Amino acid sequence: MDKKKRGALELSITTIVIVVIGITILTLGLVFTKGIFGKLTSLSDEVFGKGSTIIDTLSIDAKISVPSSVIVQQGKSTTFKVQVGHDGTLSGQRTFSLQLTPRPPAGYPTGVVEARVISESSITLNEGQQATFVVQVATTTSAPLSSGLGRTPAYGITITTSGQSAPYATSAFVVNIEKGRGLF
Repeated sequence: MDKKKRGALELSITTIVIVVIGITILTLGLVFTKGIFGKLTSLSDEVFGKGSTIIDTLSIDAKISVPSSVIVQQGKSTTFKVQVGHDGTLSGQRTFSLQLTPRPPAGYPTGVVEARVISESSITLNEGQQATFVVQVATTTSAPLSSGLGRTPAYGITITTSGQSAPYATSAFVVNIEKGRGLF
């Protein structure tokens, strides 16, 4: 074989090896960067959620404080807090209970979105006190993405008190389902 041809062949193989190594390093760098930004996003969501809860705790002047919407990724779960305050309209110490009622849109698949109270479901309060219920919302990986066209599941919240037949307070929240964040 001619020396020029052998040199050209060796140069080609070297070039291919360098390109493969370069692509591998670039891919690993992109995956690492995406992982870092994904963790920062979830961390900032958690920090803002906690900050919002603290602000709600400091400024609750209603019977109940609930976020109007909750964002959940497909196949994941999230938690949020429901603040309840004993505003004194009912005298004395009362036991407050929280119930969740699903309100799926017509034709929405069952069992793909579930919400439940993961803290104590009953809390006793004196007048002027407030308490927090923790609610968890989970979705399956096949949960339909929220489209905003009336196809978004919701949950009603009813707060009842001991000795009262009528609800103490009612509210609701909408579950917005986002695409799960995968590797790419």
